[in-house]
Amino acid sequence: MNMRAILDGLGPLLATLSGCRVADAENDTFRFPPRDGAADEFARLDFHVRDVTPVGLDELRSEYDPDAEVEDDTYDPPLGGITYTQTGQRSLVLEVRVECDTPLTAWPFAERVRDRIDLPSTEAALEALGLAVARCGRTRDMTYDSEGRKLSVAVLEIWLNAASGETEGPVTTIEDFTAEIEEAP
Repeated sequence: MNMRAILDGLGPLLATLSGCRVADAENDTFRFPPRDGAADEFARLDFHVRDVTPVGLDELRSEYDPDAEVEDDTYDPPLGGITYTQTGQRSLVLEVRVECDTPLTAWPFAERVRDRIDLPSTEAALEALGLAVARCGRTRDMTYDSEGRKLSVAVLEIWLNAASGETEGPVTTIEDFTAEIEEAP
């Protein structure tokens, strides 16, 4: 599971799902252009993976490849090598947060993400990232006052399934082993 690739892919996807048209690449925050030319209006979409939980037990596999070239193999002829792979399922909790300055409301933007998350094009985009939707949580209203202005905030949680895997090797097989056994007195 390549988390950097997942995050890089989720940004544009969430922007598209929510209706975002302009990306502010400086800080991974996606901004909506102002409505009706009002320069002080904005809607901002932020997201982060809040939790990654293993599901079930991970599996460790070893595979022998007689043709693998191992760097420090001193046996002649070379014996090949063993590659180890550990894989497992993961559950990710993605938190999507939309903030809007008045008179915009954050709720519709977050709900657009929820409404579009199961569409075939979204499923295909998530599959390309190695993800699948498990479920969507409720959209919470987190509106607050900031410096005399009302800031509309909506937070949506999305549970995603992913597969994780890491590979090591090839490593050398046992070439020679000499054991010294002491006899009991």
